[in-house]
Amino acid sequence: MGRLLLAIGLIAMADIAQAEIFKIPEEKAAISIDAPDGWSPNLSDDTIDMTSPDRAIFFWLTVEREADAAAVKAEALKAITRNGMKIDQATVKEAASPFAGLDSTEWVYSATDNGQPRLVKIRATRLADNRFIQLAQWGPPAGFDKHAATLTKIFGSVKVIGK
Repeated sequence: MGRLLLAIGLIAMADIAQAEIFKIPEEKAAISIDAPDGWSPNLSDDTIDMTSPDRAIFFWLTVEREADAAAVKAEALKAITRNGMKIDQATVKEAASPFAGLDSTEWVYSATDNGQPRLVKIRATRLADNRFIQLAQWGPPAGFDKHAATLTKIFGSVKVIGK
């Protein structure tokens, strides 16, 4: 997995507290994402993750060095199931759609965590030959419904700068 350098900038917008900016190593590009009030982003060298204020929805966004979108999906599934989430592979729904102005593929699965129903969404967006934005989200279906407008704003704010 590639390492990302991080620079934090603040943007004053309604319902949005700050923009997090990641520089992508070996490329003259960066990724920005807006963080809404209350979602408290956690930042590491190569990932931003956020949890909804009610802790129903969790997601991470990172840049992966992988051969193809299938490998990006496999890495996300491995990480999500590491702590006991059970994903029903037979329920997968795959769709292609733009993300951050680029072509991407999203896979949506039904899952369970501690016996409770969950929804898992994984997206792979190609940045370059072997670089992908990986977006993984999970939580109860009702949580996705409750936070749909905010998630749409967050993911609509993702931009690749300088590509």
